[in-house]
Amino acid sequence: MRSTADVRPGSSGGGLLGLVAVAAGLWAMLVWRPTSEPLRLALDPWPSEELLWLAKERGLFAAEGLDVQVVEMQSAADSHIAFERGHVDLMVATCAELVGPNDRALRAVLALDASFGADVVLARNGIADVAALKGRRVAYEPGSLAAHHLLRALESAGLGWNDVTAVPMALVSSNEAFAKGEFDAVVTYPPWSVELVKAGGVHPIFDSSRIPNEIVDLVVTDATVLKRIPDLPARLRRVWGKAQLLLSDDAALAAMAARERMSASEFHAVLGDGIRLVPAGEQVD
Repeated sequence: MRSTADVRPGSSGGGLLGLVAVAAGLWAMLVWRPTSEPLRLALDPWPSEELLWLAKERGLFAAEGLDVQVVEMQSAADSHIAFERGHVDLMVATCAELVGPNDRALRAVLALDASFGADVVLARNGIADVAALKGRRVAYEPGSLAAHHLLRALESAGLGWNDVTAVPMALVSSNEAFAKGEFDAVVTYPPWSVELVKAGGVHPIFDSSRIPNEIVDLVVTDATVLKRIPDLPARLRRVWGKAQLLLSDDAALAAMAARERMSASEFHAVLGDGIRLVPAGEQVD
């Protein structure tokens, strides 16, 4: 924001410039006043969402006059339900969810990332590829993009939805059931996918690198929130840009990794190899 200290009384046009400076200062106070009601932001486990948590912890939202309250969720589907019921004002959703049926019309206000391998279909060792899933049981989370991901995986092998027994199940439960051997495959993502692979006996047979730019994560809200804070997208872009700079902070990286139940090196690898963060400068209105 331009300082008014360089307007010197007595200089040519100083009176007019002084009035302009005062007006600009008053306008800045109006624009940058903290939001009157907290913005409830739903966050669920997913590496790039940890940057939003970090932004809250480091005061980046507050610096933009945004009073953000983080609401922790277990999965993307849980966040979606909370948003539909009006329990949160902001959530992270994919493009597929953005165009799906919603009681509250969704408005994208920030692009977080594109998945380039982090979203996976894991199968038991002995199931060589997607084609070998025919006739087998696959767990997936309903109300999220998991159904789309599974369908794209099946299509890659010339299979359709009816060629497998697709069992809808809550994300945490589906990963636990897969770990116990109750399913032949599961549609999943970090941190669960990292834990399952580390435990052994499973391997990825399809991942989002095969469908680039189809899984894009967005922060979304509705028209009511945007009417209250018209410049919310611009403020969030600035927060996001500053948050990405903190990836070089070892303490910040370790804190985010711990929340995702990963080591710092695992967390860094996922962000580096499986997820492409969208820079603030590439955001579009």
